[in-house]
This record gives sequence, C-alpha cells and structure tokens, in this order.
Amino acid sequence: MSPSALLCATILLASNTGVAKLDKTRVSRACSAAETMVREGNRYGVDPYVIAALAYKESRWNPTKKGGSGECGVTQVLPRYAYGNTCLELQVPNTSVAVTAKKLSPAHACGRRGIARCKWEVKVKVSKRCNPLLRALACYNAGTAGLRNSPTPKGIRGRKYSKSVYRLYKKLRRLANQ
Repeated sequence: MSPSALLCATILLASNTGVAKLDKTRVSRACSAAETMVREGNRYGVDPYVIAALAYKESRWNPTKKGGSGECGVTQVLPRYAYGNTCLELQVPNTSVAVTAKKLSPAHACGRRGIARCKWEVKVKVSKRCNPLLRALACYNAGTAGLRNSPTPKGIRGRKYSKSVYRLYKKLRRLANQ
C-alpha cells in the first residue's frame, strides 16, 4: 500500500472509530490531499500524520473556514505568512497543506527555533527532555511566544494547542501501525 493510501485509510479509520469526527465529504477532502501531505512532508522533513492532525484541529478539513484573525484554508494559515499565497489560494487543500509542511520544517523559523530551544533547555537543565515537534506546533499557533515558557495567554494557548495536535498525531500513528 502506498504511503498516501495508508494515510487516507488511517483518516477513514480514525473517522469510523471516533478518533476524528469527520463526515464523508471531509474524509474525501483529507484523502484527496493525502498525496500532497506525503510528498510535501517528505520534501520538508515533516511527518504527514502531523499535517493531517493539524488540519483536523484547525478546520476539521473545511477549506472555506476563515479564522477571526484572517486565517484561511484547512490548516488556517495567515496569508501574510503563506509565501505569497492569497486566502483564495489557501482554500485549495493542497496549497494549504504545502504551506504548512514548509512552516513546520526544521529549516523554517518555527522548526529551527523549536530545535534550538530544546537544545538550550537540555543544556541548561531546564528540562531533561524536550520535543522539537511540540515547540514547532506551538510556534505555528502562537508565534515565538509559544516557544518560551511564557505565562502570557498567547504562550499558554500555543503550548495547549501543540499538545492537542500532538495527541491526535500519536493516535493517527497508532492506527496506521495496526
């Protein structure tokens, strides 16, 4: 089975088992973007299951959803951070997924800062274990405030968001490995 077919089957299984509550239309949208999630995930070094979990958390795979701050598409990207894509272009799931993969990559600011922050925390013994993916997801949601152990609402929201996406990612991975 191809990686994109396995990802699609996992999303369908998640929907059927109640891990992710999606109707047939949204499962279809997720499956149509599965190949892009795999391709762009491989290109940027991001697990496609992370992208799938993030898209579920952000919009439940609704490409026309718009956030309160102007976020667009299935992964709710702000157009000013979308590498020249407009809100209309971000409503195409494949475009939104490609932008998100790039933003979560270790070479992008959030991924790079997440890795650097973890190295710093381990070095100065703030934490014994640090997860760069959690840091990158917090940065994706709340900007650099999500990277710090900031008591600000934005920092707290970013950390809660990252844990929520990470839990769903782990559930999807477990389903895929069954």
